[in-house]
Amino acid sequence: ASMGKRFQNICTHYPSLITNLNMIRLPHWSYEQLVKHAMYHLKKIESMGKVEQENLAYLFASMFESLRENDPSGDIQGTHGNLTNTVYVKFASRFISILQHKQNEILSQHQRVKDALTTVKEGSESASKLNKHLAHETMVLSQKQQGNFTLLNQIGQDKTIDRRAHV
Repeated sequence: ASMGKRFQNICTHYPSLITNLNMIRLPHWSYEQLVKHAMYHLKKIESMGKVEQENLAYLFASMFESLRENDPSGDIQGTHGNLTNTVYVKFASRFISILQHKQNEILSQHQRVKDALTTVKEGSESASKLNKHLAHETMVLSQKQQGNFTLLNQIGQDKTIDRRAHV
């Protein structure tokens, strides 16, 4: 109220501020115009197909029309923050901004998961190679043990034969 009174005083003291004032009142956009404006802004989203963009534009227009129709103030500026054409454009722009931000987050998270899976896959392949190498080394060790046992057995037999020959 104090701002209105102050403005009235300024206008009274400085009438030249409003003598040549022209007011242009733009009517609310029609449903088709709302769709057209939404499509203009939705073209910025490259990850959406044409059909998805069109469906989203119709959804925006329907939502805004519903809000405007249910605004209790009628033709006077609404009590819900002035539902104007500019508010609609801001709504569409903000939605696109949030959507792009979320898509970037999802792509970033996808890349991190993909990198983690690559690391896990490399670790699994490395573990598999190490298991094969371990199996091979175990077999070689077993063969060496068998060979050593056979060699020791042979040495033992030779010594026994040698002792019998000297007795």
